[in-house]
Amino acid sequence: CMTTKAEVGMLSVGVQDDGGCAVTHSLPLSVIDPPEVHRVEPSSGIPREGGAILTVSGSGFVQSTRYSCRMGASASSQVEVLTSTQIRCVSPPFSGESTRSTLDVSDASGISSVGALLFVEASQVAIISAVLPSTFVAGRHTEVAVSGKGFPRGDTIKCGAGSQQSPEAAVWLSSNMLRCTLPALPAGNNSFVLTYGANVVFAPSSLAVHPALALSHTVPGSGPVSGSRSVTVHGQGFESYESGGLRC
Repeated sequence: CMTTKAEVGMLSVGVQDDGGCAVTHSLPLSVIDPPEVHRVEPSSGIPREGGAILTVSGSGFVQSTRYSCRMGASASSQVEVLTSTQIRCVSPPFSGESTRSTLDVSDASGISSVGALLFVEASQVAIISAVLPSTFVAGRHTEVAVSGKGFPRGDTIKCGAGSQQSPEAAVWLSSNMLRCTLPALPAGNNSFVLTYGANVVFAPSSLAVHPALALSHTVPGSGPVSGSRSVTVHGQGFESYESGGLRC
């Protein structure tokens, strides 16, 4: 059914067949005036990762109504009704390329206000400070912590290393910290890179991947049954383990 223009208040909605006979009992329908947004404070410098406390001034806000604040494709339900002319909401993350966005306020039924213009912080290319651990063994999946600044929350960030063809999605912890799982990498120095949107960000230093532990032979190759013979074990990958981390 499509409602017609009506005054604020209550209406009755019923259903009839072609002969004009009522099929169901009529139901009440509340006709409300959508809220209006006049201004938002602050209106500039809104962080892209969200979390800013915004005071929205306007009219038509109702204490018993649940509202959401929307910027672009993201919405936040963290809204507090202060008075009929003012609400407070937490800004959602903003992933648009523009530095401008409108803040729209809508109720649970989807009735939305005409938004006020906001100025969002300019998008900045992220910077990687460190990847830890930066040394590990070849042939193993490894979880690393990536620290830095400017990691955007709204974008899908992927991390990769070496010649990895299919970067994995990173777990966003904060604008300064990510968590990534790297696949098994070959021994050697492997570059670490983050990608999001059209941005490619390299770590300041490579990841040192040591060969996996492999034994080749011992010297001497035999010893007495009584034991207590010192032997030297030859192979590769011993440097991957700290002193005391291996036992014969």
